Amino acid sequence: MNLTTTLCVAASCIACLCLAGCVSPQVKDGDWDIVASSTWNLTRLDGKAPITSPEGKLQPLSLEFSNDGRAAGFAGVNRYFGSYEATPQGALRFGALGATRMYSDNPPGLMNQEQAFFDALGAIDSYGLQDDHLVLMSEGKKLLLFEPSPEQPTATPE
Repeated sequence: MNLTTTLCVAASCIACLCLAGCVSPQVKDGDWDIVASSTWNLTRLDGKAPITSPEGKLQPLSLEFSNDGRAAGFAGVNRYFGSYEATPQGALRFGALGATRMYSDNPPGLMNQEQAFFDALGAIDSYGLQDDHLVLMSEGKKLLLFEPSPEQPTATPE
């Protein structure tokens, strides 16, 4: 195999791996039952890991769904609550969200992250499960990635 062929094969493999990360999760029967029965902790916000403290004492950003169309969780500083509509086929939209009104920017950027989290929730139009993670998307773009919370439940939808 010459150098040109080797480079083409390597480039093709890299492109396939990149595209595999862009594939939207497919919703299967029973997925919503899994989503609605778990508390989810945020692991990625628009591709970035949430802010952590050096001591590791920050409560994770979370999301929980109730069976009556209510969602709630923790957004980094404030607790939030609101309504949602979901279908077993993968559509998901949040209604207006309310939140407590506390302030903290320790560590720096916490309030900006919280606002970005709320903005992302407002843009969500679909969900899916991928490798035991909840993926929330807007127009096919993965905005929020959650893992199941090891402690169930943490949020109580109001």
